[in-house]
Amino acid sequence: ILLGMAYTYDRSTSTVYIGIFLIGALFLIYKININVFQEYIKITKVLCIIFALSNIISVVVTNFIPKYFSFFVTNLDPIYIELAGNNYSGLAGEKAISAVIMNIGIGIIYSQILVNGKFNKKDIISLLILFAGLFLTGKRMLTLIPLFLLFVMYMCSSERNKLIKLAKISSLILVGIVILFIAFPSLTHVLERFIASDDNGREELWASCIEMFKDSPLIGQGLGTFNEYNYDLGYRDYGGTMWTYEAHNIYYQILGELGIIGLLLIICTFIYAIILTIKLLRENNIRNNKKYRFLLYISLYIQLLFLVYGLTGNTFYYWHQLYLYMIALSIINSIMYNIKYDK
Repeated sequence: ILLGMAYTYDRSTSTVYIGIFLIGALFLIYKININVFQEYIKITKVLCIIFALSNIISVVVTNFIPKYFSFFVTNLDPIYIELAGNNYSGLAGEKAISAVIMNIGIGIIYSQILVNGKFNKKDIISLLILFAGLFLTGKRMLTLIPLFLLFVMYMCSSERNKLIKLAKISSLILVGIVILFIAFPSLTHVLERFIASDDNGREELWASCIEMFKDSPLIGQGLGTFNEYNYDLGYRDYGGTMWTYEAHNIYYQILGELGIIGLLLIICTFIYAIILTIKLLRENNIRNNKKYRFLLYISLYIQLLFLVYGLTGNTFYYWHQLYLYMIALSIINSIMYNIKYDK
């Protein structure tokens, strides 16, 4: 990434991204106290539910956010556009961000259930609120991800009778979702989006990434250069302005910006972190420690969310989603440090 500054297609943007990565690296260098993570996650869970409720209330109360929370959401234009399409983002102010927040909340509840080996009424109610808030965003990929990751997390766990437990929680969630659809017809909008499925012009963006790769297959054009390169290829947003929303696939974009060498190095890093997380979950001294297991499950969920959503989103390029991933890695780092210190 740093070497790319010598040949980058867009030096100013590359400088900004390198700064973002260097700040994010602090999460990995500094060993955060495990108790700090726990308190942070407690607060995060409450906030996720509040954000989900803001989506739900927005359906009932017309222009709920513009009327009562314009001081919190400074840019109301995306909200008005989303409302016109029957999509809701609530306090998040943008539907993709809202859907990521819902996913984080769902991941926290999943982790609690996995660690406790059971679920209670509070867990189920929280999940139903979060899923309702998620469906209202209309984001297709982010709607499927928590259903897929429930299966993956159970398969990666070291829990006893995990298939039976997975069947129970999956059945309960699916029944709950069906009830939600029947009780609140507005939630079915996300299903309509699946039926009218299209790539929203992503194939053109991915084609630009391939052109970047062809121009410099080994080392790419430099980090963060996609928008500028895409503009020079002739791609335009509405009104003829520059497209500024990245390639909507981090793997294509990394290939174009950092070449095959950069892509392989980064993918290997992603895979190594997931393998390390699963390995730690199966260690005896962690299997007997609920605090560590809870945090590792959350780390695993965030990592998988980051990587799977990266197929159609910009997780690697939006600083808030990148920092979520860095926090997930920081959890691993801190737990490994604690284990070493305990020994």
